Amino acid sequence: MACHVACALLSEVAKAETLARVTAHGEALEAAVDRLKVRFPDLVVATRGVGLMRGVDLSIDAAGVVDAARERGLLLLTAGSRTLRLLPPYVIELAHISHFEETLGWVLANTSP
Repeated sequence: MACHVACALLSEVAKAETLARVTAHGEALEAAVDRLKVRFPDLVVATRGVGLMRGVDLSIDAAGVVDAARERGLLLLTAGSRTLRLLPPYVIELAHISHFEETLGWVLANTSP
């Protein structure tokens, strides 16, 4: 059963339209993170990553940002003490990326450097 599910998943991921959608959403996430870096240069030190895998380096402790984001319905992870790790699922939609940018923007706007 597990092998059947894995094969079905790999078959879906290998489809050209799936790859195109994931690539486009990765580009949208990159653009959103870059816009946050421009809006909050004192808080967002650097961004990095490929596709939907992104890191956002902060000048402050990331745990407080994660907590504040969670209170607003956005789940984030850390990768070290000052880095937010973004690793959304392949099924993410552009509306989710907009929600991420809006919510993290609110959190950063209400955070002191």
